Amino acid sequence: TQVLTLFPYTTLFRSPDGLLQIMGTSASEMLAALQDKELDLVIAPLPRRFPAAGLKRLTLHTSIPTIYARQRHPLAAAQSLGEIAGAGWGVAGRAGTAGNVIEEAHLVHRLPPPRILIQCADYPTLLNLVTETDLLCVVPHPALQPQEAVRDAFAVVRIREGLPLYEVCLFWSSGKQPRSAKVIDSIVDRLKTSNSRR
Repeated sequence: TQVLTLFPYTTLFRSPDGLLQIMGTSASEMLAALQDKELDLVIAPLPRRFPAAGLKRLTLHTSIPTIYARQRHPLAAAQSLGEIAGAGWGVAGRAGTAGNVIEEAHLVHRLPPPRILIQCADYPTLLNLVTETDLLCVVPHPALQPQEAVRDAFAVVRIREGLPLYEVCLFWSSGKQPRSAKVIDSIVDRLKTSNSRR
């Protein structure tokens, strides 16, 4: 259960043999595939204007986004979004998709689109790049923050505007396939129990 709640772009594929496959792509693409009965479950940020017809959802957590730079980065002491508006950014996943917090922050504050220079498949890779370059990045949840052993290599950039928040949810079809219904119900029940204990 814990693993499911920590990876916001996780998709569970069906397989005739019952094999569980985990992959990631944009939230909108995964939810569309879920609506088309190509997937059984999706864990993803809730896109702002996605027509989630035919889907049920359980909120797992709300994002707690944090901006990271390497230690001694020239913008590490910045206090406003305007001061870092021209910075180069690395993102996990694809630019232009739900959960890309820095893009939405620029849009909300009517700034030009951020300079996204690198797209990574995962947060550990992204954070490694940040320690070696002048890129900035946003990490959406404490569970994905740098490990304690390397935390001294990073600086947290604290801007007064704050960053947009997203709900990360478990989604499933309201018309579940009979062969997967019991598994889905079991996962949903376990996650509901886990959330109620926090």
